[in-house]
Amino acid sequence: MSAPAAPQITLEQARQLVVFLENGEQDKANQLILETASQEQSQLFAEVGKLTRQLHEALKSFELDTRLTDITTDAIPDAKKRLNYVMEMTEKQPIKQWMRLKQAYH
Repeated sequence: MSAPAAPQITLEQARQLVVFLENGEQDKANQLILETASQEQSQLFAEVGKLTRQLHEALKSFELDTRLTDITTDAIPDAKKRLNYVMEMTEKQPIKQWMRLKQAYH
């Protein structure tokens, strides 16, 4: 879980907003809201930047991991061959059993 989100507006900012609205200072109220939103937006962009850097570093280390090359060139083809063999044997076995049954009853 992530840390609890910081309040988007402080109590002091909320009180100031009420004062502006009660005094009919709509422009100041709007400006206060825009400033508060701008701070939140800056924090969001900073967090997105941090996540982007982490992703970039993870991808770089993934590319440098030689085990991935080994797996794709050696292990996967070998596993594929083994699975194909198992499938072939599994497919042949019922046919052999059917032939044995036919021979036993004829």
